[in-house]
Amino acid sequence: PDLSSISFETDNDGMTDSALGESYLLATTGDTLTLRFQTREEIIDPTATDSEDQTRIPSVIFSYTDESGVEVTRSADVSADTGTTNESFIATYQLDSNDTGIESDVNYSISIHDRSGNQREYTDISSVEETVSVSNTLRIDTKAPDLSSISFETDNDGMTDSALGESYLLATTGDTLTLRFQTRE
Repeated sequence: PDLSSISFETDNDGMTDSALGESYLLATTGDTLTLRFQTREEIIDPTATDSEDQTRIPSVIFSYTDESGVEVTRSADVSADTGTTNESFIATYQLDSNDTGIESDVNYSISIHDRSGNQREYTDISSVEETVSVSNTLRIDTKAPDLSSISFETDNDGMTDSALGESYLLATTGDTLTLRFQTRE
């Protein structure tokens, strides 16, 4: 069996990452990663009750790299898309407290079987792209932003306080105080 279409979604209502481009979707703790895929023929659906058929249910594994550089895998819940003839499926995984401190693109693998028992393994995104076009990339970002620099300024052109030292700026009524900071992302 082959895939005929695939798309990624997230319920994150944040912005896209301007540095990465519009095709990158962001997800953070509490968000659900959703992979929708359609096959060119009917395959065994997730409600199969026969024990042999249950081993043929589509499986999706999401993977990403944690802050230590270790690949982490998460099994997705797969269900048939409502009202379809076992050709459209939805795989979901909700990011939870186990998915913290992550800044990584999401990879995935898909395993499907047709009704005859023929199996197709898509081991990663690049193997999926050999069959269908993948229009977007999902990126997990559960890492809090941090500052790379910070400075404090005043438009007071007076002297510094010698008792406090050169790093202390003085300000008075009517002066403008400016806090400048830069983030790492």
